[in-house]
Amino acid sequence: MEVAYGMEFAGMSIADYLTMLKENGLGTLPGTAAEILDDSVRAVISRYRLNAALWEEIIRTAHRCGIRSTSTLMYGHVETSLHWVEQLLLFRRIQNQTGGFTEFVPLGFVHHNTLLVHQGIARPGPSLDEHLKIHALARVILAGSINNIQVSWVKTGCGSASMTGPVAVISGTGPVGFGLAPR
Repeated sequence: MEVAYGMEFAGMSIADYLTMLKENGLGTLPGTAAEILDDSVRAVISRYRLNAALWEEIIRTAHRCGIRSTSTLMYGHVETSLHWVEQLLLFRRIQNQTGGFTEFVPLGFVHHNTLLVHQGIARPGPSLDEHLKIHALARVILAGSINNIQVSWVKTGCGSASMTGPVAVISGTGPVGFGLAPR
């Protein structure tokens, strides 16, 4: 996450760095570095990125500073459905405490040309069933906390989104998402 790099480079605390960014016009953060907030999974899919505790600390601090963010979960690689549930419950706790998430956007793993798949470490992206299950699960777990659940056409692909989108909407998601900024 760019915030972790920036605060380290500037030699500032998370709160001071985010306050400085807010004072200079930052209003929202993408939550895409979340991927899967389990360090054993992160060690496989993104070992050089920030750990789960630091991601959570940055997001909570951003929300306290009045900077809202998206929440995301990348699925279809080495994670299990238990990881989905744990992460959605974490998002619900954070949202209930801070109110800072604008939406939840499940992001299917784009596996094309990745070393993880070529080495047989990760599966080749999510199935249609997984696309639908994560959206339905999110709708149930996040109900009353994060009500804007989106389908990302960028991650499901235009063809997939045209198929997944309408079925996912019937399953309880919001519209197919085209950007990260809140409306």
